[in-house]
Amino acid sequence: MAIEAIRGWASGRRELSLAEVRKLSLGSHAAAREASSSAARFVARAAGQAVATWHVPTHATAVPAYATKAIAAMKTEITSR
Repeated sequence: MAIEAIRGWASGRRELSLAEVRKLSLGSHAAAREASSSAARFVARAAGQAVATWHVPTHATAVPAYATKAIAAMKTEITSR
């Protein structure tokens, strides 16, 4: 949901309010806390940071870091099966 919202905003197809951005970002971080795998947790964190760039552009710097962690965790999870 957060990724769809920020993509819509970035392409000019959607307006966002601070309240909506906050809800989406916090929702993503809540999903991260409940994630059943490390990869899912890092993906949710990346989504939360991505949508938060709407109001604080420097949050964008965390997105690639979380994405990289998600990829590494996914590789570990796949090879440990």
